Amino acid sequence: MNYIRLLCKIPAKLRSVFILITAFLLLTGNGYAQLSGTYAIPGQYATIADAVTALNTSGVSGAVTFKVLTDHQETAPAAGILLGTPALNATTSVTNTITFQRDGMGLNPQIYAFTPGTSTTVDGIFKILGTDYVTIDGIDLYENNSNTTPTMRMEWGYALVKGQGSTPFDGCQYVTIKNCNINLNKANTASVGIYVGNHIYSITTSLTITAATDATNNCKFFNNTIQNAYTGIRLGGYAASTPYTLYDQNNEVGVDGANTISNFGGSSSPTYGLYAIYQAGLKVANNSITLGTGTTTTAYGISISTATSANVDIYNNTVQLASSATTTTLYGISNSAGGTAASNTINIYNNTVQNSTYATATSGSFTAIVNSGSAATANIYSNIVTGNSFTGTGAFTGIDGGGPTNLNMYSNYVYNNQKTGASGIMYLTRGSTAIVTYHSNNVYDNGFTASSGTSSCIIYGYYNLGSLRLKIFITTIFIIYQLPELIPEHLRF
Repeated sequence: MNYIRLLCKIPAKLRSVFILITAFLLLTGNGYAQLSGTYAIPGQYATIADAVTALNTSGVSGAVTFKVLTDHQETAPAAGILLGTPALNATTSVTNTITFQRDGMGLNPQIYAFTPGTSTTVDGIFKILGTDYVTIDGIDLYENNSNTTPTMRMEWGYALVKGQGSTPFDGCQYVTIKNCNINLNKANTASVGIYVGNHIYSITTSLTITAATDATNNCKFFNNTIQNAYTGIRLGGYAASTPYTLYDQNNEVGVDGANTISNFGGSSSPTYGLYAIYQAGLKVANNSITLGTGTTTTAYGISISTATSANVDIYNNTVQLASSATTTTLYGISNSAGGTAASNTINIYNNTVQNSTYATATSGSFTAIVNSGSAATANIYSNIVTGNSFTGTGAFTGIDGGGPTNLNMYSNYVYNNQKTGASGIMYLTRGSTAIVTYHSNNVYDNGFTASSGTSSCIIYGYYNLGSLRLKIFITTIFIIYQLPELIPEHLRF
């Protein structure tokens, strides 16, 4: 029976009521239908925030793409854009994907922070709450100039956190953030451009996750430009126990395209271009990291921290740093992941640490590349350390392979580095393990430029702290460079 015939059978007095009820059901039914297909912003949805509200309410029944017009601008709602609810997260899959992408020629769409922020720990512009298979392509985030105090300012640009605080905790899987500009305010020393945390969106209390899907896995962050955040990118997983399967797994920073991180740090809190902890199978590649002056404590270009028995790949990154500290260490690339050898491998290769300066150092030190993770094997090769200089009495370290079971150091270049203080030690290359293969390295034109006749100046071409079983071949080491008044017996290598 069609609608007209049915309507004719209803008494005239009730027809208007029936029509209203029918219209209401049709409208509300469409409003809560699962999303699938392509939508325009502005268009079917006025803002990205409106589209996220629809996703959270209805979920998806197929691949969904939101094409956001270039030059579009909006301000995030209070508490930020929150993508993720149990209703939505249950519907995403390898075929039911969610994509937000710029559409057209012009500036990327821009989302500005809400005002004011109310927290010193969890204010963020765009938070993904455990949702899987999300791609954000060319959507820029900006701090709001109306936020003028640390409490008001944002802690996070993009943040990937858990869906809920009890089992299933629901971590993000297969999230990609690419081609975005993120500009915060580093006056808030808790600010991070792209953030991954083992907690829910509203509090940073670490969760005790129980399943692999509770971790943040297989996510990619590339071709992003991050400026004026105190830390560029921070990935934080769960402090898992053996067999460490609840670490975050197989995340990538920059592999498919270079992230550019600059103008970070600049205060008395430790700062990082990239920091990662409790990450297994992590790849960090093709990133350009530049730190200007102003940081008065420990600073890192790249720091990969605790991840027991994990594999890590760090390659094709370029790091240039400046420090305003006096007694702390300035690190180009530091890896301490991979401890407790379990057939795991640390690869650090094709990186460049160049033109870094530490002009205010007194007893502070400079380390260009260091591996302190005691993996089964560490391969450190084809890296370049050049043009770096610092003053004071602290140690200069070019490349330190650390103490893995097997250390392979080859085809590295350490040259044209200067220590401008009156004394100290230069470890141009070094290790601290028993089994070392060291070949095809080129170490030259490094030295002290302001040593005094009474100060101890020591340069080591290669220095090993372990009970050494060393293979050295096809290696060039010329270590003397501008050494006025240097006592010859102080050359030890």
